[in-house]
Order: sequence, then C-alpha cells, then structure tokens
Amino acid sequence: MGFEDRIKAMREGRKLAELDKRLAEAEPGRGGRGADVLLATRQRVLALDKNAAPFENLSANDMLSTHKDPDGFAQSRFSTGMFLRDLFIGAEVKRLQSVDLDGVATGGPPAPVGDYKIDCMKALDRSKLALSNARPSPRFRIYHREFSLFGLLEDLVYRDRWVLDGLRKSEREAVLERVHFALDVLALEWGYVTPEAFRGRWS
Repeated sequence: MGFEDRIKAMREGRKLAELDKRLAEAEPGRGGRGADVLLATRQRVLALDKNAAPFENLSANDMLSTHKDPDGFAQSRFSTGMFLRDLFIGAEVKRLQSVDLDGVATGGPPAPVGDYKIDCMKALDRSKLALSNARPSPRFRIYHREFSLFGLLEDLVYRDRWVLDGLRKSEREAVLERVHFALDVLALEWGYVTPEAFRGRWS
C-alpha cells in the first residue's frame, strides 16, 4: 500500500469511527431524534411519539396525504401501514404451545400461535403479489420495474428505515408518491378504501 493509499485509509477509518460514535450515542429507534409525543387515533386514542419510527413521523407531520388526496386517505394509509407492521411481526412469531387471543390475521376464533404465523405469512405473500401487479396511470412517476414497492413498505413500516433522509426535494416527493400508492394498493386489498376511491386517485 502506497503513502496516499494509507492516508486515504486513515481518513476513511476516522469517518467510520465518527459515524459509529454518533450511532452509538443516538437514541434507539429514533435515528438520533428526540421524543416528540402527540395524540393520534387508530380506532382509539393513543399517544404517538412522532420520532419513534419513520412511519409514525410521516403520519404526525401530515406527510401521508397531499392536496390530491380525498379526505380520509391519510387515516386509511396509517391504518394500512400499522396492519402491515402487525403482519410482519406476526410472521416472526416462533411456534409456541400457546394461544393467540387476537385470532388469525383475517379474523376468526383464537388460534395456536403457529397457525397465526402461517396466516400472517400468507397475508404478506398476497400483499407482495398485489404490489407487484399494481400499475398506476402513466401520468404518475411511481412505477419502475427495478423498484420494489413491497420492499419500500417493509423498510418503512417494519425495519424502521428513514427512507427520505438525505434525499433532494424532488426525490423525496417521488418516494412519498410511491409510499402513498403502495399503501393505497394494500388499503384496497384489505377494504380500507373502495375501488371507486382508489380509481379516482390513481387513474
């Protein structure tokens, strides 16, 4: 390794060390953001920390809808995202000799945890298929063959990745449009919005 290569490696090492230090000092689950609590509703009043996770942050900052959306779309998208998160979490449950008192993901009587996990996995497969087949009107910028709408929602609502951080305004708007469309596809799949409302927004 030459002298210039060693200097470059030292600089990169310092950058990584500084990043590791910032990450170690950051508050878990908030990407370094402090808590910012407000009241929200999802069939009941609850305290919502705007900075606890990126999806909650979008909801609390009125970024789940735009002036193009009919009334109620922000709430349906929030409910859809929370239900999707429940499915991801349910799909992770290890098989136990116990009973899931909430029943299976599609409703019904209490079921063994193993059955609940399988039900969540099937629901996620259906969701992935719905998103892979979804096509908005050509006038929208959303769909790119290499872009996974399912992966975007997984990152946002389940893996808590701040998908908008570091993007320019135009890039943020494009990603948000994809988020809105993907949530609406699943909202239609699960009955949170009507086919007429979906077509009115995305046709």
